[in-house]
Amino acid sequence: MQLLWLVIAIVLFVIEAAVPGLVCIWFGVAAVVSMIVSFFVESFAVQMIVFIIASGLLLLSTRGLVKKFMKAGEEKTNADRFIGQDAIVIETIDNLKNTGRVSIYGFEWKASALDGESIAEGSVVTIRAIKGVTARVVQKKVQ
Repeated sequence: MQLLWLVIAIVLFVIEAAVPGLVCIWFGVAAVVSMIVSFFVESFAVQMIVFIIASGLLLLSTRGLVKKFMKAGEEKTNADRFIGQDAIVIETIDNLKNTGRVSIYGFEWKASALDGESIAEGSVVTIRAIKGVTARVVQKKVQ
């Protein structure tokens, strides 16, 4: 049985190396644990139970920690500095026509209105979010 668990562990580690992100490293480690147990216990059922329990414990105890270190989720970019800043509309923003551009600090961005309203060229807007290459804006209220 030791050879079976070793082969399973190697296959899982190869898959882990070939696939982006953490997919099956916990199961590979659990297979190694089951291989060690197989030196002391001959029952395949017991080895399988150890594999399942070890997989679950490893997955639950380390996945969140590992994901935090791998920085899963949205990556911050330099574009985030524009959020909350005012920009000038240089092409009328019309979500239905998929038109609109804004200029901020010399940079031009494709723009769309968060509220769906059309915003005329020359208006001042506030950038509320950046989604891909599009600035999501709201028209600045004149005081």
